[in-house]
Amino acid sequence: MALAPTIALCTAVVWAQALGADDRLDLMPTLRIAIVLIAAAAATCLEDPNEPLVDSTPFGRLRRRCLSVAMTGSASLLAAGALVAGAALLSRHSAGSPLPVGGLLIELAAACAFGWMLAAGLVAGTTWNNSGVRAAVGVVIAAPFSLAHPRVADWLWASPGPEWQRTHRHWAIVGIVSIIVFLLISTDAATRPVLTRRRKT
Repeated sequence: MALAPTIALCTAVVWAQALGADDRLDLMPTLRIAIVLIAAAAATCLEDPNEPLVDSTPFGRLRRRCLSVAMTGSASLLAAGALVAGAALLSRHSAGSPLPVGGLLIELAAACAFGWMLAAGLVAGTTWNNSGVRAAVGVVIAAPFSLAHPRVADWLWASPGPEWQRTHRHWAIVGIVSIIVFLLISTDAATRPVLTRRRKT
């Protein structure tokens, strides 16, 4: 529910700026804010009041969460791709280099993974109640905190240029680590390995 209005708001703001941009790269701060907000909205997808009831079903918590994440992540990436592509089209007469669509989508994917990891950790540590909202707030707070630290800001928030590829290798690391931790947290501790179950049957 949070994703659609967030994407609509971010798209309106970015496209409005793109219409009057003198340089395409002037859009980068706004695009990155939009990415953080979309990732924060995507983090709310794990909040499920029925989780205590459906965890014991054959489908299981991990599969259900992975399905939710896959659907939300796909929608977020498609919407963000359309947002950046539209901004590139609207600013086609502006000066500067083309907008780095691929790099921005990598940042979004990593930020979404970080949000899902936070949400899964909050559910494991407390309850499902408001875990999505708290995870969204965590994603939003993490962005300015990372910008406030010079080394982390250089590690993750470099502008397009010589450091662009290195920066997105770092984003890829953040995304991969976040997904691994998310999967570990989401695994039902009471679930036995498949091989063990087969041996006993």
